[in-house]
Amino acid sequence: MRLADSMDVRDYVVTFKNLLSADTCTQLMDWLRDMPESDNAWDGWAVAKSATGHDKQEITEHRTCHFTMLNAHRAPNFANLEMALHHVNEKYPFQHNSHSHTGIQVLRYQQGHKFREHIDHYSGGPRILSISILLNDDYEGGRFSFWQGRHSADQFCKAGDALVFPSGLSFPHQVEPITQGTRYSMVIWTQ
Repeated sequence: MRLADSMDVRDYVVTFKNLLSADTCTQLMDWLRDMPESDNAWDGWAVAKSATGHDKQEITEHRTCHFTMLNAHRAPNFANLEMALHHVNEKYPFQHNSHSHTGIQVLRYQQGHKFREHIDHYSGGPRILSISILLNDDYEGGRFSFWQGRHSADQFCKAGDALVFPSGLSFPHQVEPITQGTRYSMVIWTQ
């Protein structure tokens, strides 16, 4: 039995509903769908890698998706993204002392793509908070879950919603395989 005033680790997983507007998501999606495939994530969709050591990243079966990087020179409505990040930093209810981020990635999960259970913090890229913003919701599969699927983030299911949680060891999470369509999400890690 849980006491009403006690904390549960799941309480640290916070959903920000409508963090990005439908218009911002639509403009980003239109831009992203026209982006070419590339070997460089600053030029287009590159194959995503996984951290396999302190300073080593490799393409693995653990993670199958593509990613691209965003900044003020590459993305429409970048000011809206910066305002959204500021809002998360101000409103996330737990002390985190993070004031900068490691960059903005967009992940593209096509049919069969997934990211098996992992944590976001690693020695090559110290991270405090993980922010995942869903850009579309017209796909099937791709459930975002924690702790070997024991806690689903089903409330994080509409375009523009964000899921925010600590990046450390206590928050292993996964994106289950996409069964139909393509899932796009923006991922930011604060430092």
